[in-house]
Amino acid sequence: MKKNVLVVGSGKRVKGGIIPALWCLREEFQIAAVYSRSIKELSLLDHQVNVATINSFNHVDFKNMHLAIIAVTTEEVPAVLKTLSLYDTKHIVLMLDTPVMLLRHIWAWRLLKNFKKALVSEDTIALPPFMLARKLIDEGRIGRLKRIYFFHNGFKYHAVASLKMLAGNSPVKAIIDRKFPDRLRQKKFRFHNGVGALLYEPRNYAKGKFLIEGESGFISDYEHAGTNVCRIGYLVENDIYRGLTLNGTKIAVNALDEKYLTGITDDLFNKSLMNTMKIRGLMDLIASADKERSPFHYPPIEGVRDRLIMRMADKLGYFNSAIFPC
Repeated sequence: MKKNVLVVGSGKRVKGGIIPALWCLREEFQIAAVYSRSIKELSLLDHQVNVATINSFNHVDFKNMHLAIIAVTTEEVPAVLKTLSLYDTKHIVLMLDTPVMLLRHIWAWRLLKNFKKALVSEDTIALPPFMLARKLIDEGRIGRLKRIYFFHNGFKYHAVASLKMLAGNSPVKAIIDRKFPDRLRQKKFRFHNGVGALLYEPRNYAKGKFLIEGESGFISDYEHAGTNVCRIGYLVENDIYRGLTLNGTKIAVNALDEKYLTGITDDLFNKSLMNTMKIRGLMDLIASADKERSPFHYPPIEGVRDRLIMRMADKLGYFNSAIFPC
């Protein structure tokens, strides 16, 4: 039996990522309802997905709902949670889009207890090249991990989530922020397990690259001179992600890759390499949302914390967990 999904929101995130991901997972999941403040018709993916939104939760069959994905502005999240608290949602897994909610709305945190489980739909922790890089690290291909470099390919709290995953899910110990002319910034990270990272801003997904340094080699997604380099490449067709290569050899696809490749179309609301990789990442998050053990579980408290420490680094020029144990 397919799992029913309630989607709250009808903006760019929903049309560009969530609905395409659910369409690719249509053998296991079905969109039961899309809530929006105003009723509208959504037609996506070469008209394969046609949805009329609803503007009242009274039309939702909560008894047979399995998953709720909230993708609205952070200002709207508390009101949505408060309204949903009027219904029986104890059996429903909740996914909140980053950055989850604002600090002044912390009162709404208690409303998360009305759900079976609350997770963050942070797709950057499941981007295909990062997942492959993490696999190579775990296999010992570059020796002990030392540093991670993000050259304009990470954005604020999304970058923190990605870096933490690559660093072995170690919490951030400290950040030092440096500003340069022309809006350039460098953030130097130190994680509790000793791994370091450098994030160069602003983001530019069209040109951004990454480099991962180990004691005996490197992982990169660009040409890199040196010994023992694991070079990750992208298979792209019409700006759509189609797979990865490692040192020129195509990486074998898994079951979810197959579903993505057969489900994705050229008719996308946001057609770009990064967005289509995010769709593929969202598939992993959604498919594992109700599982007891999953590498893609990202709790809401981490989402709020990661946003807060990046704001501190931006405003103060630094973050240190010994001073701000948030």
